[in-house]
Amino acid sequence: MDFLTLGICPRHNNVGISHLDYGNLDYHEDSYFDRFGGYDFFRLLIVIFVPNSYELLGREKFMRANDIAKVRANWERLPDKRIQALIQEIRQYIFECYDLLDESGVELPPKIAQELRAEHVRKQGESPRTPKEPCLHPEMLQDFRNSPMMREVKEILEGKWSGVPHWSVKD
Repeated sequence: MDFLTLGICPRHNNVGISHLDYGNLDYHEDSYFDRFGGYDFFRLLIVIFVPNSYELLGREKFMRANDIAKVRANWERLPDKRIQALIQEIRQYIFECYDLLDESGVELPPKIAQELRAEHVRKQGESPRTPKEPCLHPEMLQDFRNSPMMREVKEILEGKWSGVPHWSVKD
């Protein structure tokens, strides 16, 4: 059974706001995750730096506790310089996610919008980007912004999410 979802991820949904099924890929073999030191370190970085996303990804379904412990032990053996480089990569990834949300017309919380503008200014040769015109008809955009999913996204971004999704998926 397929479910229509909005998935803004710089890795998998890099054209508009389409979402494709990548469930049959072996992410451990995917060279995209090399920038994070491999898929296991990417998952650990999500657990540490984007805990709300870890919750949304199903916690143990995304990364089991014993895997977290094993990968964290490997992480702690890395040189400090490598750790800082990987942290910078996850920060860049988070920036890319917020940037795609912003480009798609999603209203970000003021603090995140300000950080996004500051990051654009910080990057070499970039100037602050003014929000683009939404690509949807205004009524459709308003309906989208008022949807339960987007209300939940807003709560997550504002740090007010209860941790319980308004939907559930049963195995």
